[in-house]
Amino acid sequence: MKRLFTVIIATLLALASTIYLSLAEDTGTTTGGPLIAAPPTDCTYGPDTCIRGFVWRDAAPNDHVCVKPDVREQARVDNSQAAARRSPTGGPSGPNTCLSGYVWREAFAGDVICVTPQTRSQAVLDNRQANARKACR
Repeated sequence: MKRLFTVIIATLLALASTIYLSLAEDTGTTTGGPLIAAPPTDCTYGPDTCIRGFVWRDAAPNDHVCVKPDVREQARVDNSQAAARRSPTGGPSGPNTCLSGYVWREAFAGDVICVTPQTRSQAVLDNRQANARKACR
């Protein structure tokens, strides 16, 4: 009977560990409790492979910050509208001066694409979460 109880407990712990690690992989977080096993590693696309549900932002060719697909689409749209959102007469920031209501995205060093303040805030948040959203760890 003691052996059966031990097997049941071990099975429950293994199941709980599997569920926890699956959630940690999906959300990019390992907080909230001790890890029983190492998280799975997926390096399909190199060291910057994203966890499930995330894709590279691609605001520039080497921008491999993992974001939700709608954020990548927003970066594509913002890049396509770059010229239309810059002041045609320049300004305090030279030829990269944004029109009123727009700010530099600053998703990476030298990123002067003009976006809404909300989009820039999203880039800051995504950059902070970058390592937690990588599958290859």
